[in-house]
Amino acid sequence: MPTENANVQKYTVEGGSLSFNFDKAVLTCMEESPLPRKKWVKKLNQVQAIGNILEDDQRYYISCVGDDIYGSFLAIYKDNGSTAWYIPGKSFMQVLYGGYLYLIFVNEESEYYLIKVECKEGKPLWHHLVEEDLYFYHFTERHIILHYTSGRRELIAPSNGESRVAFR
Repeated sequence: MPTENANVQKYTVEGGSLSFNFDKAVLTCMEESPLPRKKWVKKLNQVQAIGNILEDDQRYYISCVGDDIYGSFLAIYKDNGSTAWYIPGKSFMQVLYGGYLYLIFVNEESEYYLIKVECKEGKPLWHHLVEEDLYFYHFTERHIILHYTSGRRELIAPSNGESRVAFR
């Protein structure tokens, strides 16, 4: 969860914190133990803010905001701050589930997609067009359930992104 002051977003992560300085477009990783120390610093070009940060054992997954429809989604190695991979585009509603990333992305035509991404190399495995009024999605043993403000729900197969059933 981020905390903010006038020019810095700060996220608490396992073993420390990540801070993004708006003015300098710099991400700083701080280690908290045994004593607080700067672990690494990374310049994030064309990034105005951080939307969200997820993490696993090896990487931070960072939603970078450029403007209303532009941005990028980065995977950064925890130990040294180097970029493992990135996906261009603005992402929303990021979830790390079952060893995969699930991201809502918007393209230049303002179309929204749910994308399943392999974590190690950032390879998109499938994408599914979603309606703009999607406000929530969650996982069950067999499906991803998309919830729309219209009241419509859609069941998606996690294996291939196919829509199984749509209901209200």
